Amino acid sequence: MRTFRLLGLVLITMLVSINFAACSDGNEQDDLDPDKNSTITIDSSIITNGLAFAAEGSIKSVSFTTNTDWTLNIASTTGGSIWCMASVASGKKGEASVEFTTLDNSDYDDRSVSVTIKAGTASQTFTIIQKCKEAILVTTDKFEIVQEGGSINVEVKSNIDYQMEISETAKSWITETNTRALTTHNHTFSVAANEEYEKREGEIYFKKGEHVETVKVYQAGGAVIVLTKEKYEVSDKGETITVEIKSNVEYGIKMPQVDWIYDEASVRGASSHTLKYIINPNETYDSRSAQIIYFDKNNTASADTLTIIQVQKDAIVIGNNEYTIDAKGKTIEVELSSNIDYTISIADDGKDWISCVENTRALTTKKIKFNIAENTSDDSRASHITFASGNGVSQNIKIIQQGVLPVIHVETAGTLSRLINSSVKDEITKLKITGNLNSTDTEFLRKMKKIQVLDLSEVNMTKLGYYSFQLCNNLTSIIIPSSVTSIGEGAFWECSRLTSVVMPDGVTSIGKYAFGGCSRLTSIAIPDKVITLSSNAFQFCTELTSIDVGEDNTEYSSIDGALYDKNASTLLKCPEGKISIAIPGNMANIGDIAFYLCSRLTSINVDENNAKYLSIDGALYDKNASTLIKCPEDIPSITIPNSVTSIGDESLSRLNLTSITIPNSVINIGDRALSSSNFTSITIPNSVTSLGNGAFDNCSYLTSITLPNSVTTIGNETFAGCSGLTSITIPNSVTSIGIEAFSCCRRLTSITIPGGVTSIGMEAFSWCSGLTSITISKGVTKIGINAFWGCSSLTSVTIPNSVTSIGEEAFSVCSSLTSVTIPDSVISIGERAFYNCKSLKSVTIGNDVTNIGSSAFYGCNNLTNITIPDSVTSIGESAFDSCTSLVSVTLPKSIITIGTYAFSGCTSLTSITIPDSVISIDDNAFEGCTSLSNITIPNSVTSIGKGAFSACFGLTSITIPNSVTSIGDYAFWGCSRMREIHIGYKSVSGMNPSVFENVDTSVCVLYVPRGCKNAYSIADGWRSFKNIVEE
Repeated sequence: MRTFRLLGLVLITMLVSINFAACSDGNEQDDLDPDKNSTITIDSSIITNGLAFAAEGSIKSVSFTTNTDWTLNIASTTGGSIWCMASVASGKKGEASVEFTTLDNSDYDDRSVSVTIKAGTASQTFTIIQKCKEAILVTTDKFEIVQEGGSINVEVKSNIDYQMEISETAKSWITETNTRALTTHNHTFSVAANEEYEKREGEIYFKKGEHVETVKVYQAGGAVIVLTKEKYEVSDKGETITVEIKSNVEYGIKMPQVDWIYDEASVRGASSHTLKYIINPNETYDSRSAQIIYFDKNNTASADTLTIIQVQKDAIVIGNNEYTIDAKGKTIEVELSSNIDYTISIADDGKDWISCVENTRALTTKKIKFNIAENTSDDSRASHITFASGNGVSQNIKIIQQGVLPVIHVETAGTLSRLINSSVKDEITKLKITGNLNSTDTEFLRKMKKIQVLDLSEVNMTKLGYYSFQLCNNLTSIIIPSSVTSIGEGAFWECSRLTSVVMPDGVTSIGKYAFGGCSRLTSIAIPDKVITLSSNAFQFCTELTSIDVGEDNTEYSSIDGALYDKNASTLLKCPEGKISIAIPGNMANIGDIAFYLCSRLTSINVDENNAKYLSIDGALYDKNASTLIKCPEDIPSITIPNSVTSIGDESLSRLNLTSITIPNSVINIGDRALSSSNFTSITIPNSVTSLGNGAFDNCSYLTSITLPNSVTTIGNETFAGCSGLTSITIPNSVTSIGIEAFSCCRRLTSITIPGGVTSIGMEAFSWCSGLTSITISKGVTKIGINAFWGCSSLTSVTIPNSVTSIGEEAFSVCSSLTSVTIPDSVISIGERAFYNCKSLKSVTIGNDVTNIGSSAFYGCNNLTNITIPDSVTSIGESAFDSCTSLVSVTLPKSIITIGTYAFSGCTSLTSITIPDSVISIDDNAFEGCTSLSNITIPNSVTSIGKGAFSACFGLTSITIPNSVTSIGDYAFWGCSRMREIHIGYKSVSGMNPSVFENVDTSVCVLYVPRGCKNAYSIADGWRSFKNIVEE
């Protein structure tokens, strides 16, 4: 930025100029006529050479003479800056003098401006020149010349004399061809051909005193790419390295496929031959290396390779950090890996009973033995061994040795309970058992409430059975019998204080959940002979950080404390307490529950040589970074790269993050991809076309979500359990809503189902207890089973006439629903469709409904009347059961069957007309209709089911036609007010006395056809009537 030191002078000059202009009358007529030929007389040297100013601003005068009035104009300068001012801009004929003022020139370039004086037809122009500040500058300070040589032009900007000099090493191949250095600022140099294979460089200096400018000339040799340094060794802390490359060709760079080297493009040097790379810290315990290849784009055979080697993190890694030893003592082996020197020290409180077999210093994995002496005391004891380096890296292992335990010998399996007095059973905390045990004995042990330490090493049994020691909440340590070969399902389930388990060498199988819920277990050693190990054997072991498998095991292996198959090609289980995990180069598969419940995991690091997977910022991707496979649950942050097109199944599930950005590259979001995470809001980009089943299942903190028009299907359980979700807009592009898609979204208050949707899946909106209104657009043909089950705040619903079926329990337990209109398009009303809709008062059933399913309106105790259209042929079991306010029912002539319990418990029903289309009245059809006073059964009915009118206490008369061929047991049981029974058939047959049980046959009159009285008076079931009258 230019600095104007004479800013004040500018303002003064401008004011003076304005003042002069103000004092001049532009309309004033000159009192003298101008000469015929206008002239301007001025010093010719000014015209020729101009008026020169130094870099420092100053004032100079120019005098001239005219024979007529004159004007003066200063041309506009480049950039429009004002650095030269004239004292006056016009004047009268005669002698004149004008002062020119210049500001300081702080640039490195001279500057000039033309001044024109006009008098009549005459004009004179001269130049005002101002020098730049004292400097020597070259416009280009670096030249790269091809091998064949050529010429270069160096432009020098200077306002002082200077000398040019070529460096001694370059005088043989750089020569100047133009030496007019004081009159011109362009220097031409000839560069001879380079016949050497190596690239060469020279320097040209332009200098005077302390002012020196250097021009570097680089000339290529043969067609080569040469690195000045081919190998960099980097510390584990990471650093930025600068790479110098000499090349005379256009070259490409092939970066390694690793996530710990970055090209720092933003800080590259002025030359394309200076590159910088950022090396991230190495958090692993292994050294790592990678190569960067620089190649000739036109000839890949011409290349050079840069090798970067980063040392491993200084570490001492111990396989098992805690050992529990019985009182007898033993020799233990500690497996240790280290890349640094270390020393071993035993704590003071353990020196008298712990000793190292050898004094060891090591740089590689090895087993170190320690002798643990016998403990003759009743009390347990503990100490620790420290492995430490001189630079502050250390690891401890804890040694716990039990005291001498009370011993009970069991000679006969199943008799342990006889050997321990019941009065002390619940006070025993430590126990050693020898002899023979079975499942009866382990059940007895399980119920010993205070048992903490249990030594079964000398017990004879082959299997710890199904949930043998489950819920032994005080058990902290157990030594499993040496004879055991199988640890069954749930053997130590929820032993929440268990910290130490010693498994014998003979164990061959460990069942599912064997140690499930052992939340204080930190490490477990798997014996060599184990050939069957359930991957969820240690599920819910939230503190478990290490699963260690012996080297001789034929089926399994462990790396970095995680469980793999023998070849480490499949990761079976990452311990739930691990913070980070290193994935080996040969791993090719990930087990179904490998990362399940790993709530503390912050990073997954994949070996750079792995052909199938890679890690970016601690998250796991496929090799092309197109699929996000798993993001650690406790990762502090994640940025999903734009290369990702698929969010894999459960890849972002159970995350502690509250927000995440899904890039526009994503097309598919997999099953349960974000389930049970803490996100509060999510925007799904327009690129997404598919939402997997349970994609956002149980995201209870999620309050809002935007679905793009690209989504066509909402899968099963997609938003199930999103209890904080208050609103969602389903786009018109959606055609189906899956099973339980929005189940248990309890704060969702309204929903609009767009016209593109043709089906609403089973339980799609079940238990949406806050839902008050639903808009179902025309287009939906099916409302699935339980679709709106339990929507207890729903008051009304309009079903469009596109719907043909209402599924089972579709609106069951919608306790606030007051009215519903079922359109003519509906053919069937499913079982329990409106079950227990206790506020339902009004129902309109469409004219095309053929079937009313079982319990369809069961418990709708505010429903007062119902009209069933002529299209209905059957009323299902309990269809209107317990509709206690139902007063009247209109049954159409299309009805063939009245189902079991169809109107049972309709205590307000006073009358009903059964049409002559009905063939059968099924069991208990009108049971408990206590207000029903009379009933006429038409001639079409052939059978009356068991208990059909039982407990109809208000029934006083009934007519049974001749068409009825069977009456079920207890059909009219308890009709205690019955006074008239009209029987139409003459063929008298015996009847079960229970049909009219509790009917007062001494009062009730039985009306029979003429000529049949005697037959009825002797027939079984009829003869109990005292008054039989022919009619």
